Amino acid sequence: QEGATIIPIFFFGNTRLFTVVGSDSTNTWLQRLSRKLRASVVFFYGRNYLPVPYRQHIHMASGPKVTVKQNANPTTEEIDEVMDRVIKSLNLLYEKQKPSWEDRPLVIK
Repeated sequence: QEGATIIPIFFFGNTRLFTVVGSDSTNTWLQRLSRKLRASVVFFYGRNYLPVPYRQHIHMASGPKVTVKQNANPTTEEIDEVMDRVIKSLNLLYEKQKPSWEDRPLVIK
């Protein structure tokens, strides 16, 4: 609505700062507890099993800006078109600037 310029930004390496307990399993007791409590229960640790992050490089990258026209009442099609441009810009940013150690594909749902 405001016509603000959107600049996609991605941080590489932030998922390597902590170890998340049970993140490699599909049906853990933590997931069952989270569903029962209807709240996310997450246990994580870093250096020396403390909540102190591991020493890792974090790489911040910014992509090409997405210009949006000001429109007080945008239609659903206009919103979808802007969102498609933002996603394309993020994909371009990810593929162009990902570090050599990053081997996972970008997934946007």
